[in-house]
Amino acid sequence: MSKHVERVIGDILDSQTLLPALEGVDWVFQAAAQSDYWRHPELVLQTIVEGTRNVMQAANQAGMKRAVLTSSVGALGVPGARSDLGANNTRVAGL
Repeated sequence: MSKHVERVIGDILDSQTLLPALEGVDWVFQAAAQSDYWRHPELVLQTIVEGTRNVMQAANQAGMKRAVLTSSVGALGVPGARSDLGANNTRVAGL
């Protein structure tokens, strides 16, 4: 296993930039998110769904060995903090 780690900063919504960034890479950690969700709530689902799809498609095209998807408690909400969470807590907080 290589001890070389390269951090790449980019836009997961710009699929044209992903494949070149992933070529020759064994693993990718997808931890991108819409950090200013309170300013642009309409971009949250676009970032999560389309962005993650773009990363996974590029990883597949690049022959990636492993892709790790990382999320946060924000995807689940905080139990008891919102009255609109369903009985199975499947509602996405803030959306």
